[in-house]
Amino acid sequence: MELLQLRYFCALAESQHLSSTAKKLMISPPSLSITIARLEKELGLPLFDRVKRNIRLNDNGRLFYEHVKQSLEILDQGIGEIDQICHQLENTVKIALTSPMIWNDFFMEFQASYPEIKLETAVVTLEELNREDFSYDFFMGNGWDITSGGWIIRRIGRFEQSLVLVSKKHPLAFRKVISVEELKEETFITLGETNPTTDNFVLKLCESYGFHPKSMLKANYFTRISHLKNNDGVVLISDLGLSKNFIDDGSIHKIKVRDSRLRRYQTISWKENGRHSSASKKFLSTVLAYYPPQDG
Repeated sequence: MELLQLRYFCALAESQHLSSTAKKLMISPPSLSITIARLEKELGLPLFDRVKRNIRLNDNGRLFYEHVKQSLEILDQGIGEIDQICHQLENTVKIALTSPMIWNDFFMEFQASYPEIKLETAVVTLEELNREDFSYDFFMGNGWDITSGGWIIRRIGRFEQSLVLVSKKHPLAFRKVISVEELKEETFITLGETNPTTDNFVLKLCESYGFHPKSMLKANYFTRISHLKNNDGVVLISDLGLSKNFIDDGSIHKIKVRDSRLRRYQTISWKENGRHSSASKKFLSTVLAYYPPQDG
């Protein structure tokens, strides 16, 4: 017994007119007649009484129709719900982040312009980012953080200026510019898993100048400020990160880092073998237009 047979049967049961039903189903009357005859043979009972050219649903047919109609309605409801889920998935863009606050303004503007597209964001560790089974449509974050292969990477925005933040009590609080080598003895305050890119930023910058950080103090966004004001260490940050993650209350001094070996930048990146829906294509084109690469 096939689903198409049952749909044809219900259509004929409701109209009880072979030619008009066949026309509605866009098949020939003989094809419809053969389909119903095969269904009756499989069931072992006639479903219609045939008198000359007239066809009428009989008692067997009426009983069978009630069950088939109910079953098809439940099936169609299930198909509709699955279609709705598929539509939602097609209109959902999943984005992995390491520094979420940088993108808040863009996300809000995008959602206002495209309310039909749902953005799902999650802060991921660098291990999750570089796993083979990366399950997001895009990564938005520091280009340094991608170490695995198979990525398409697009720089967005300008290269960032590295800064060191210190307490006004710190011996370096009078400085305007500093070299990376002068930070060898400093304790760096980072965000740990709250924003894993901060650890990576410190490690890569120091290693590019031939030394490993003497000490790293892990915090979160709130305790980092407290540690900094208490002179427990220094914060290595970009000018972009400073503008998005700090409120300047006058208690912190910023120093420009003289860095010629590594330049930090933000990217939107995706796996080469990733499949893009129309929603994710719209998201990508909007990001690239909103954050065009700039020199310097």
